[in-house]
Amino acid sequence: QKDGSLNEVTSPDKIGQPYKVPDSVIRVGREMARGIHTESHPAVFPPEFVEFLIRTWSGDGAIVYEPFSGSGTTIIACENLGRLCRAVEISAAYCAVALQRWADHTQRTPVLLEA
Repeated sequence: QKDGSLNEVTSPDKIGQPYKVPDSVIRVGREMARGIHTESHPAVFPPEFVEFLIRTWSGDGAIVYEPFSGSGTTIIACENLGRLCRAVEISAAYCAVALQRWADHTQRTPVLLEA
């Protein structure tokens, strides 16, 4: 769907198992078409897309590893689902985008933890 939601044919409610991946290809429209374009990152996805995959492959309280955090979609999805996200991003600019998206979503302030 243009808004990033699953259509009825691929909805988990319309297949035998609630968390089964319905196809080998998951179709998500371009971010420009979904209206969530940002000039700070070229591939912003809706958290609902990632939430579907996280629910499929992890349990409550699980740790989800995200080696390419980008715009922070997985971080937000884990926040929504009660999972712990361990995200890595090499680009300082993309880290700033991810932190800002998380802060906007949660209405909280990120805290830097030092070892």
